[in-house]
Amino acid sequence: MRRCLLAILLLSVSASVFAGVADMQDDQHRGMGVRGIALSDSYGTMFANPASLVFNPGSISASLWVTDNGYVNEPSSGLMLSFCGRRMGFTLEQTTEFTKREDGLYNALKYTYLQMDWAYNWKRLSAGLSLNAQTAMKRTSLEIDAGRELSDLAVQTFFSRYETKPNSTKVTAALGAMLDMDWFTIGAVSDQFAEASDEGSLEFSGKDLYENLCFGLSLFSPTFNRRSQLNLFKTGISVELVHPFQDASTLCGGIDVKMQMLPDAQVDFMAGWRQPFSRDKLFDMDWRDATQSAGVVVTLLGWRINAYAEFPAKVYAGEGTASDVQATVSLSYSR
Repeated sequence: MRRCLLAILLLSVSASVFAGVADMQDDQHRGMGVRGIALSDSYGTMFANPASLVFNPGSISASLWVTDNGYVNEPSSGLMLSFCGRRMGFTLEQTTEFTKREDGLYNALKYTYLQMDWAYNWKRLSAGLSLNAQTAMKRTSLEIDAGRELSDLAVQTFFSRYETKPNSTKVTAALGAMLDMDWFTIGAVSDQFAEASDEGSLEFSGKDLYENLCFGLSLFSPTFNRRSQLNLFKTGISVELVHPFQDASTLCGGIDVKMQMLPDAQVDFMAGWRQPFSRDKLFDMDWRDATQSAGVVVTLLGWRINAYAEFPAKVYAGEGTASDVQATVSLSYSR
């Protein structure tokens, strides 16, 4: 427990120094360009598929994301804390996002998320339910002085008063299933089959359940050899089809090469590709609309440092600028 409190303290200090983003997503696999619908090797995959919760029981985790597409261009800061049991998970997260205006001032939005996850498994088959509540507050016309960007952002994030943003509270529900066979995993999730706003009740929709379906498939090489020793390298491949029944869909794929020095000392090298497409133009995809990603994850004694970058594929055609590249560094601790 003392280690967890120390991790939270360190992350809070880091959040006041860096600009970051935490958006209720699993950051560990962002370098692969996938959500994690068919992955179950970390607690954070429950944000993509709540059915994965049963494969990562009994963890307490704290995380901080650090993201920007330029030095203090449109930064955010955020902190996440998760408690996961065998069947249930609880996550609290707060993020603050800054948007730069044409006159040089900033507008800010502060989001608070609360998520509950439940899961149950029958041997290797599992099912899960997720409820997510969010609300937002705002500030406008913020001044960030040149040369004091980081300190000014810290003050505006942690010590300034925000006002409630009208019609910003909503509750959504997601439903997922997963089959985990060690060397391959199949996952399916409807990431929003019910929704409630400020003044309405929770409404269930069969149409939303169908239109928000996502599918994933992952393949892995063995963790151990025949002598029950760690393989030095473990390779994983993941492919996802996001919202294939909507007009705007995405095909995602990525690879992860893991170097396993010890069970709690690992380095992952990742690369991924996300290709948007339309149902009526399935065979007419434009590769310049895609987003490529690459990342490195270092895990040691419960601590994890993740660095990844995402950039549009059009840069290979000589289009785009450096501001199109979004770089992220995250720090997390789990026990």
